[in-house]
Amino acid sequence: ALAFLAATGTACTMDPSLDRALSLASAGSKNEERVLGAALALQHSELITKDANVRRRFIEAVDTQLLQRLLRSAPALQRLALAALGAGLADTSAAAELRGCAGALVAACSGGGGHQTDSAIAAETSTDEVTEAPWGTEELAQAAEILRRLLRFLPPDDSAEDVIEASGTFVGHLLPPTTIGGRFPDSAIAQPALELVHEVLERRPDVMSPSALAFVQDCSVEHALRGTPAQRLALELLARDLAGADLAPVRLDQALSEALAAGKPLRAVALQLAATILSEHGL
Repeated sequence: ALAFLAATGTACTMDPSLDRALSLASAGSKNEERVLGAALALQHSELITKDANVRRRFIEAVDTQLLQRLLRSAPALQRLALAALGAGLADTSAAAELRGCAGALVAACSGGGGHQTDSAIAAETSTDEVTEAPWGTEELAQAAEILRRLLRFLPPDDSAEDVIEASGTFVGHLLPPTTIGGRFPDSAIAQPALELVHEVLERRPDVMSPSALAFVQDCSVEHALRGTPAQRLALELLARDLAGADLAPVRLDQALSEALAAGKPLRAVALQLAATILSEHGL
């Protein structure tokens, strides 16, 4: 693979090392060569994100098919795909090319992509030699941001139903497995996940999955989030968009109590939520 890198090159104004890496990612004859090329190209992630021409070349080389296979592979390769999506997803064109990764991304978040399938890429290191950690809060936060950016960059006239469905499934995975409601398991993921829910509502106000609604409810009353931007966003979503979405008055009352308990920083949100409750449910 290294010999291929040294021998391959095309007339290109970009950094020669990035050019060779992308050539390897695109035309490598083995999976290992394509993965190596993608990893080397990501050493230039800042340039990929900022330069539209470089980004276009990167997405052509590290395409949706390769990314889907990586997301169905071992955790280390899933993280490589996550980094590639984060670097490449920066405009409308990229969103159109990469939206096909949404389902595989969500499956990887839930642990469903980490087993070897016919379309997966085998890791070079035997699982008997090393235990790879499953995705944690950092990876889940990145996944939430990738889904949000897909929705943000897709054209307004695109229904984006595939990405919206994947987003609802993603948020559902963050809830306890025994019930749609319940205590939120990890406060560090709250902000990016709520921003994803907000993006869904901005695009499709008529669409809200039960799991996403439950997630917003849980975040609004989670004591560990009291006074944080995440709780503020959850309460704003309830007050502005979701108070009439089959929410029981008792849950709204709990959310209002949390807003009042947070004091001055959330006073305006508490007043908005109280007005919405009165409008929807009366005294």
